[in-house]
Amino acid sequence: MPKPSEMTEWETAWAACGEPVGEHESPAGPQATVLEMALTGCAIANGGSIMQPYLVEGIYNADGQRSYTATPRLLQKATDAATAERVKTVLEGVVNEGTGTAANVSGAQVAGKTGTAERGDGTSDSWFVGMAPAENPSIVVAIVIEKGDSGQGAARARAVFEASLEAAGVL
Repeated sequence: MPKPSEMTEWETAWAACGEPVGEHESPAGPQATVLEMALTGCAIANGGSIMQPYLVEGIYNADGQRSYTATPRLLQKATDAATAERVKTVLEGVVNEGTGTAANVSGAQVAGKTGTAERGDGTSDSWFVGMAPAENPSIVVAIVIEKGDSGQGAARARAVFEASLEAAGVL
């Protein structure tokens, strides 16, 4: 979003709806990467804590011995656990009876949020960010389908959740 100092009170209120606002020197409109949205999902799943992401869990040397193991580290505290839990409950409703029903997995409660990002060329990107099993999340999925149909991100997330939960022995 534009820098808050550049926005009027009206623009700040409108930005809360996720809509692009005004003509400013700083970039206009919502701008987030899939990784940032995954970290947002992780913060809700982890009781408000965002953990430092890493690319590899471990490295093995030529002798097959583990020479490096990543250590989970707190990147930042985004919110308190009670707020994260309330948000997760709302996200369960999105999947159970809202715009994210395509992410529903039989045998595990999924919590998540759909989104649509207008591209400026008449098309939109379809987003989904969610976690499962909602009562004790171990999997977070963030998907964007460029020029995708509404709800397409949630449908793709469902396949990822099913495969991940099956591999984890939850399903």
